[in-house]
Amino acid sequence: MCIFEKVGIFLYIIALGASNMEVHERFQHSGETISRYFNEVLKSVCSLATDLIQPADPGFVNTPREIMNNPRYMPYFKVMSLIVFIDGASY
Repeated sequence: MCIFEKVGIFLYIIALGASNMEVHERFQHSGETISRYFNEVLKSVCSLATDLIQPADPGFVNTPREIMNNPRYMPYFKVMSLIVFIDGASY
């Protein structure tokens, strides 16, 4: 099976939330094959994530403006800041 079909199976499952049986019918492969290829692509994506997906602020020193200006989220960050201040630890 070519890499394009493996990635296609992976994306089909991720995008539609399809079950193994649905993908088995759609791509005409056994459920075991579908599972094996899905896990193979998932491992590859996870290994790429450590190189490609990085936070803009790796130390998490600054709180994003969207969170600071939103009263739904900021109370939780104030509590965390207080814990860090009292504890003296850096998270």
